[in-house]
Amino acid sequence: MRRARIPAAVVLVLSITGAITSVTTVHADATDLYVDRNSALCSDTGTGAGAQGTPFCTIAAAAGVVQPGQTVHISGGNYNEELHPTRSGTPAAPITFLGTPYTEDPQGRGTQLGVAGTLPDHAVSLAGVHDVTVRHLFGWSGKEAVLVTDSSRVTLDDLVIASSGWSSTATTAYPSVRITGASSDVTLSRSDISASRGGAVEVGAGVDHAVLTTNFLNENAGAGVLITDAQHAVVTSNTVRGTCGPLVVLTGASTGATIENNVLDSDENGYPTWGGCTSAGHEDLSVSAGSTTGTRADYNLVTTTTRTPYSWAGQGYGTVAQFQQGAGQGAHDLAATRDDLKKPNSPAVDSADAGAPGELATDVRGRSRADNPAVANTGTGVGYYDRGAVEAQDALAVSLSASPTPPAGQPLTVVLNGAVDSPWSPATGTLDFGDGTAPVSPVAFPARHDYAPGTYTATLTATDGLGLTRSTSTEVTVAAPGPVRPSFTLSPYNTGGLEVLADASATISPWPVATHRFDFGDGTAPVVGNAATARHFYAGPGTYTVTQTVTDDHGRSASTTHPVSVSLPIAGRWSGGQPATVAFYRAGALTRLSANAASAQGSKVYLGQSGDTPLAGDWDGVGHDQAGIHRPGSSTFGLRHEDGSVTSVPMGDPGDIPVPGQWDGNGHAQLAVYRPSTGAFVVRHDDGSYSSAVFGDVGDLPVVGDWDGVGHTQLGIFRPAASGGANVFALRHDDGSVSTATHGAAGDLPIVGDWSATGRTTYGVYRPSEARFLLSRAYAGQSDLDFVYPTV
Repeated sequence: MRRARIPAAVVLVLSITGAITSVTTVHADATDLYVDRNSALCSDTGTGAGAQGTPFCTIAAAAGVVQPGQTVHISGGNYNEELHPTRSGTPAAPITFLGTPYTEDPQGRGTQLGVAGTLPDHAVSLAGVHDVTVRHLFGWSGKEAVLVTDSSRVTLDDLVIASSGWSSTATTAYPSVRITGASSDVTLSRSDISASRGGAVEVGAGVDHAVLTTNFLNENAGAGVLITDAQHAVVTSNTVRGTCGPLVVLTGASTGATIENNVLDSDENGYPTWGGCTSAGHEDLSVSAGSTTGTRADYNLVTTTTRTPYSWAGQGYGTVAQFQQGAGQGAHDLAATRDDLKKPNSPAVDSADAGAPGELATDVRGRSRADNPAVANTGTGVGYYDRGAVEAQDALAVSLSASPTPPAGQPLTVVLNGAVDSPWSPATGTLDFGDGTAPVSPVAFPARHDYAPGTYTATLTATDGLGLTRSTSTEVTVAAPGPVRPSFTLSPYNTGGLEVLADASATISPWPVATHRFDFGDGTAPVVGNAATARHFYAGPGTYTVTQTVTDDHGRSASTTHPVSVSLPIAGRWSGGQPATVAFYRAGALTRLSANAASAQGSKVYLGQSGDTPLAGDWDGVGHDQAGIHRPGSSTFGLRHEDGSVTSVPMGDPGDIPVPGQWDGNGHAQLAVYRPSTGAFVVRHDDGSYSSAVFGDVGDLPVVGDWDGVGHTQLGIFRPAASGGANVFALRHDDGSVSTATHGAAGDLPIVGDWSATGRTTYGVYRPSEARFLLSRAYAGQSDLDFVYPTV
């Protein structure tokens, strides 16, 4: 058994309440009755049954007691029963059965009559009653979904009927709606009927003045409308399409009928192939010879297909013009293609007879009639009613959304994006930000607005020149600005040495940053400004704590710190018999130059970590130096051997400066430290004993080397130049004498090595501001070396 194939959108929109000029509405009052099968308090018996708080469980219970003027309100849900009222109202006080539309049911079901698998014969059955209205129901059944027999002044409005007549025991192709017997003044309006096993609507012999208006009849296996021997029928403003049989048929002696403003769309693709339908093969409008008396057909729209659009008194007519000339009918009929009907300027728009019998003020979706200014009004009366069940609406549309992230540096600013699309007439948009501030009109998008932290509902309302209004809203959530989160990195600014670059570009601040303050931890004045980077020269090696303080333009500040270790370049004889060459240490990598020249290549040895101090010494006694480190925090030496292994040796106190050398003169290096607080050199000898000697003054820097070329290390100090003075090297010899020499300029730092491979150590300086080395070779009778450290 086939079930409904109604598009979901169609079913939903057809359940919207709208004003109908021909229907009397009785508002709910204290005497109304209520039905809700899903209520835990429902009961069909007892005192108070049927009240809003204690509703009936079944529709039958309400139908058995309802009085004229009362409305029975039926909640959403599936009711496996027929609506079969036996009581009647009066013309002034009809009885109304009011279902719940889909749009008003919290569960989205609406009021449904008939349940799949146990279908009743009918969803609604009215027999011998009068002045009854049934509205907002969804029904299907084994036979006719709606059967009206011998009843008068009945209104059936906003019904959705799908897949009726599919009972497994039924052998007859029943229509969805049948009006029969001595019925009169029965109106079927604003209803959707589809997928019936038989036709959509049949009006039988003896019926007088059945009004079928503003219905959507789609894909039914029989005729859309079949009227047989019924008088004064009105078929107005229906859309009938995709049926297996003819669309509208008057047969027998169905005289005095009016057929106006219908869209008879036989051009719909895909006629139903179920229910025995194998070919369209029928007319859009067929009126028998016995039905022509007093019958008027006009303002209908037929689609151009292989069907013959018209049959009048047994004569077929293939075009509108032929129908007008041959039958004298359809003076204002139109023909169009299916594609034409989909266009904004469809010929169905603004071309109906507004005064046609049965014409309603609203369309099948409950929407008022609308005048499309882009289409000429060719209808009667107001001139802008549309043909068919659907009234083309002003396409005025509005959209509104809030950007999920605020603009950079504006944490309380929200960017709202929206649009007003008004193809029919100019429209003005008004944006209410929802926070109590004055709305903006007209509004230009994107619109920026500053909120206090919280959640708001912003609403865009547009009104066009025709008076139509559309609104849409969006939720705006504004979080309180987060904290300032300082963040910075430290890196060598140039190739090596004592200059660092602090980079705070990773700082996160909801508000714009007003100032960055860098305190480099060496007693010099902090660097303050709005730049996120700062360079700094350290006067000497060591580990320092750098503090970054960020202040935003709202006066909020936060700080963070990082340690940084800077070291002097060192020199070592990295290959036997070769001159000493300089090396720089950065972040666990010691880069050794192949020669003391700007064009030299570098090779890396990995040892230790950032903050360690680099060392050079012949730990293994192999005739050349190996790399090492000193870790100030733990006063530990790490010595890397030729085989790649590393030996850790603790020695000294915090603050000591490492000065390893060949203190024992036995071909390999021993450990030693210089203690700045006392000016003492402390040596650890191979036999485990310690010796110490004091040399120099506080503020001097230690230098050690084999000044005399005697195979062991001697003491020395470097005294940095005072303002306007010169750097002084003081070298102590084995005989106790001290030789001095000046070299370099203020700001230079000491470095010593055997620059000429003569077996003697001599002095040099490193100029951090230029990454430049000035190495003296006077002791060897050679010219001094002057070069910039290469990028390696």
